[in-house]
Amino acid sequence: MGTLKAAFKAFVFNKYSDISILISCLLAYLLVNDFSILTFNNQIQFYVNYYISVLGFELSYIELLSFFLISAAFIKSAQFGTHI
Repeated sequence: MGTLKAAFKAFVFNKYSDISILISCLLAYLLVNDFSILTFNNQIQFYVNYYISVLGFELSYIELLSFFLISAAFIKSAQFGTHI
């Protein structure tokens, strides 16, 4: 029974990480309208003051993008708190 529980936990964590990567890619595309990392790096300085309203909170677009990228990286590399 313990292995089934651990397998389900690993499955859920990996799916959350996949969704985080997808959301971060979509946010980056919506910001610069291109999937090129060079375009993103060259244009990111112009979008520092962009904010988005999520559930009544004003969040920086870059902070939201960074949150999803970092959470996906933590889960994929099994950092403390997401290791199973």
